[in-house]
Amino acid sequence: MRKIEPSVNDQLKFAKFVKEIDKLDRNSLLEVTIELARLALLMQPAAIRWAAHEAASNLGGIDGST
Repeated sequence: MRKIEPSVNDQLKFAKFVKEIDKLDRNSLLEVTIELARLALLMQPAAIRWAAHEAASNLGGIDGST
């Protein structure tokens, strides 16, 4: 199984993000933190469940009713 690794472009985007975060005030940091938490705790798990369901459907032909 292949290892999950970020691309060079992903790493550059992250470095740019961190650099910009250093410039933010408290209220802006709070806003960014809340949005990142929403993405990490709500949207990412939902996307993973959707992708798993799609993969199972493609592999096993489940009908989605279970």
